[in-house]
Amino acid sequence: MPWRRGGPTLALMAEERGQADAIGRLVGAALRAIITGEDDVLEYLFTDDVSGQSPNMYVLDRDELAHQLADRRGALTDVVITVDEIGGTGPDLVVRWSFSGTHSGTALLNEDEFFEPTGRQLHLDVVSELLMRDGRICAFRSRYDDADLAGQSLGSRPRS
Repeated sequence: MPWRRGGPTLALMAEERGQADAIGRLVGAALRAIITGEDDVLEYLFTDDVSGQSPNMYVLDRDELAHQLADRRGALTDVVITVDEIGGTGPDLVVRWSFSGTHSGTALLNEDEFFEPTGRQLHLDVVSELLMRDGRICAFRSRYDDADLAGQSLGSRPRS
């Protein structure tokens, strides 16, 4: 019989920790894919019908997500992603995270904002809400200061 003292059993706590670790790995991989434009892992991380939005992205399925990510592939190098907190219950997660990287390649955002590489270091704090289904992300919404990101990258407005 597992040891119990007014709380969950040690086995249950270990199982929950294992689930939390798995969720953390999935979230980290999804954030890396979105930031770096890596689309070869999308089918393992996002459902076919994923919907998502951020200040510079709006998608209604995984194909649109792959298309959007292709426009930013290679724009950032030396990327470091830090997940500060994953909260929520069940399929609803809230993730506080940040990234930093070097703006070393071109990026096309929102199909109309083209950013030339500047070599500048970028840092952004982000809060993302994720909805999970069958072990993958089926919806996401990320919030951050888009003007801050553009200012760090260019020091001015993007070329349209």
